[in-house]
Amino acid sequence: MTKGLPRGYIIFLLVFASELLWTEANRFDYSREYSEYVEEIDKNDQYASNEDVELIGAGKVNHGSIDYDDVHTDIFQNAPPQVHCIHRDRGRICDCGFRNEEAILPRMMGSIAHVTVSNCKFVRILNGTFDTLTMLNKITFINVEHLVLDENSLSFPRTSLQLRVALSFENVIIEQIPSHAINGFINAIHFDRCRIGLIAPFAVTGIRHTLNAFSITNTFISRIEHQAFKKFTCGTFLIMNCTVRGQISSRSFYDLDVTQSLQIAESNFTSRVHSRAFDFQVVSHLGIFRNYFAGLSGESFKMSAVNMPKITENNISFVDPRAFAGIVVEREIQRRLSEPMFFDFSRNNFDTPDEPQPLQFAPEFRLIFTRNQYITPVTCEQINQIQHNEFFNQFSSEIFFRLSDYVIDGNREISGRDEIHSFAHIVENYCIETSIMWYAFLGVGLTILLLIIALIIILCVWWRRRKSRRLDIIKPEGKTYRETQIVMQIENHGLLKTEL
Repeated sequence: MTKGLPRGYIIFLLVFASELLWTEANRFDYSREYSEYVEEIDKNDQYASNEDVELIGAGKVNHGSIDYDDVHTDIFQNAPPQVHCIHRDRGRICDCGFRNEEAILPRMMGSIAHVTVSNCKFVRILNGTFDTLTMLNKITFINVEHLVLDENSLSFPRTSLQLRVALSFENVIIEQIPSHAINGFINAIHFDRCRIGLIAPFAVTGIRHTLNAFSITNTFISRIEHQAFKKFTCGTFLIMNCTVRGQISSRSFYDLDVTQSLQIAESNFTSRVHSRAFDFQVVSHLGIFRNYFAGLSGESFKMSAVNMPKITENNISFVDPRAFAGIVVEREIQRRLSEPMFFDFSRNNFDTPDEPQPLQFAPEFRLIFTRNQYITPVTCEQINQIQHNEFFNQFSSEIFFRLSDYVIDGNREISGRDEIHSFAHIVENYCIETSIMWYAFLGVGLTILLLIIALIIILCVWWRRRKSRRLDIIKPEGKTYRETQIVMQIENHGLLKTEL
């Protein structure tokens, strides 16, 4: 059959056949397991491009949930942009280079130990992105202007406690952390220099085992919903230098245990903190320092303390008297204590426009109440209304007030707006006119009134006695007619003898 064929055509067929054999051999090489391929790259310290990790099929980037299994597998038609990732030190470095495009983080596979996503304008994490990574121990997001998380996008449902994941967000803007976004076998959660729009209910829940650390630092949060952080145990819990603009709903932090330290420090809560907003179970080393609270409802903090709580140097407006009454001593600790546990509540400022109210604390504490100040000016009338209150009298030398204008001794006018004095000093010195002096004036007035009444009674008695004496002189004694005639004869006879 080949006799009649030209020689050039035969050469072309041979070349074509060799190309097919070479392609088949190379196709066989790439059909190895992906994990073997990654391990080989690890050994050679080479890099893997984004295409080496995995390409997903066509799909549109949006805010809904996407399942990889439902995505069309035709990678040549309208493939969505993906973050370019390289392999380094048994991990993936995904750097967007601040390109102005919407991108999706590719699904990770193989024995990857850590993933870093950085310098992105917009990146979305789909459900199941990290599901197959059994060796993963850290995920870091750095410098992401718009991070979109799907439900279960940071879910790690592993079967072993040997390896857990640490999540870190640094300088990241997150419009919303949806429900069930973060759960599973997680070792630590850190937010630093972030902006978060909304933390939805159950955003962080279902954490398996114990978090070593949970921290939110230098972060702005617009709103935290009811039960946003629910049912997990952590070693250290830290909120520092943060601003929460919206109201914190009841049980935003619900059923959490803190085994080492819970600190809320140097943060601004610009709206009301509702009742049981911080609803913890057992807490060690509670510290609430140098915060601003626009409003605290009754039992805003609900927890059982293992060690001495410290709430110091906070500025608080619109405080409910029972705002801290929900902090109690843990039952087992209280049963073993031979003396009451101390509660340090010192150097706090209250800016309450209404009449000052006595604060309430759990009776099992021995309160250290030092130099707490009401900075809104009060009047002597308000001082008089609370001066017999047991709480203000008990800590009269440690509760300070700023007085409004008042007058002492009726002569000297003093402006109290620039002076801060203890409650005891004010009662004894500055508001004496309406307190002690008022009772003194009342006593003097009653004494004068009694003297006047006694004088009137004495005058009445004297007048009656004088009148009765005058009647005794004028009124003749009663005599009969015969006796009267004899007296007259005797008098006449005496007169006659005188004339003789």
